[in-house]
Amino acid sequence: EFDFEVAEINETLIRDLATGDFLDHQRNLVLVGGTGTGKTHLAVSIARACIRNGRRGRFFNVVDLVNKLDAEARAERQGRTADLISRLDFLILDEPTAVLTPQETDELLAITTSGRAAASAARSRVPRFPGS
Repeated sequence: EFDFEVAEINETLIRDLATGDFLDHQRNLVLVGGTGTGKTHLAVSIARACIRNGRRGRFFNVVDLVNKLDAEARAERQGRTADLISRLDFLILDEPTAVLTPQETDELLAITTSGRAAASAARSRVPRFPGS
């Protein structure tokens, strides 16, 4: 259970988001805050509530997702992850700004939200990380 009294977060808003109504309106949700403020906890809690209400979603750490897309491209199996994502109602991308520039974040969103065609052409656009 999240302690709304300790964190300065609008409890009514979070409970409203947990209904998943924002998905019906194709609205995005971006949680912003400092390290350790509960963004991931809240995102996962909202996602769990949406899943309990019949929605389909997936959580990805951005570094893991980028590495997965890059591995698919190197194995000439582009599009598998994009196909999976295209069948979801929502996607949680955790820690995008920790490792990506704003431009790379935009490119990753374009790859993951536009389906197989973009993913197939994405190898050169996938951000590279040391060791990947």
